[in-house]
Amino acid sequence: MALKETLAGARNGRMILRYSLGYRLLAASLLFGFGSVICSGFFRTKIQDLPINGLVGGFFLLVFLVMFLEVFFVEISFDREFIYRKSPWCGAKKIRWDEVVSTSFSQIGDWHVLHTKDKVKLRISRRLSNLRVMGEALLERGIIGPEKLALWLTAGTLPDR
Repeated sequence: MALKETLAGARNGRMILRYSLGYRLLAASLLFGFGSVICSGFFRTKIQDLPINGLVGGFFLLVFLVMFLEVFFVEISFDREFIYRKSPWCGAKKIRWDEVVSTSFSQIGDWHVLHTKDKVKLRISRRLSNLRVMGEALLERGIIGPEKLALWLTAGTLPDR
């Protein structure tokens, strides 16, 4: 399907990349499930064990909270002119397609990175939906070559133009 036709069927002309329902359910269940375990543990713990239990429990609760915020509140979308990013970490940002100069892949973060002229890095997790459409948009604009389109969905490095 052509990118133009795909975008025409998107919400308000924007193609949205977000985490799937499975990841959202996992994040919610980990956060609320672990929060319940921590709360019940505090009522059954000896007074002298409270500080260490609080530190360990607080650490895991923080990790699950970060995962929850990432999965539920990060959204990347794009249309014919702009890429839009909305995130609790970086706020909202609008990037023109012609500002994107190259792409790369981070194996540590397991995300694709779009680099702009202004040195802005837009990280796009491989776990977001609609990555193929994003890859087609990069191809259409000459940011990646046709032989590298498949790499958009697999681990590896996306070369510069």
